[in-house]
Amino acid sequence: MNLKTIGLVFAIIVAVLAVIGTAIKLSNPPAEVQQVSLSAVQARLDAAREAGRPAVLYLYASSCTSCRASMKNLNIVVKRWGDDVAFVIVSVDEDPLELQALLDETGAAFDPLNVAAAPEERIKAMVTALGATYPETIPYGVVLDREGKATYEWAGARSMMAWEGAIEAVL
Repeated sequence: MNLKTIGLVFAIIVAVLAVIGTAIKLSNPPAEVQQVSLSAVQARLDAAREAGRPAVLYLYASSCTSCRASMKNLNIVVKRWGDDVAFVIVSVDEDPLELQALLDETGAAFDPLNVAAAPEERIKAMVTALGATYPETIPYGVVLDREGKATYEWAGARSMMAWEGAIEAVL
């Protein structure tokens, strides 16, 4: 093989890899963050209850180390049970650029919502109304049954086994 042939083969390989890389990026477009009120979050939970669907409310922030570490499991859970469970995944980030960077980095498999302007006491009141106790720490999650009542809640990172058990119990 001469240098010209090697160069041509190399150029073809680079072009094929570029096309494959573009196709992969297009198949998983970056998630667009929606700035919402707590009323909009509550409306999504109400819609799940009215449809007789279990729901998961999950609160996180891009600045939280445990939240960042949990994103892989969160994406797996959403992909696995997203057809059967309403996932209401809410960031409390105040910096939209940090949040978008986290979502781009982790390839969010969910519809990202942000309630940056919501005071802690209003978040706590919403969670309390679900029958849960918000400890004012993140990550925080609560699994709701088909009637919208809390059946399992946690603060901090959770293993896949914990996610699976809590979700399977309400299906």
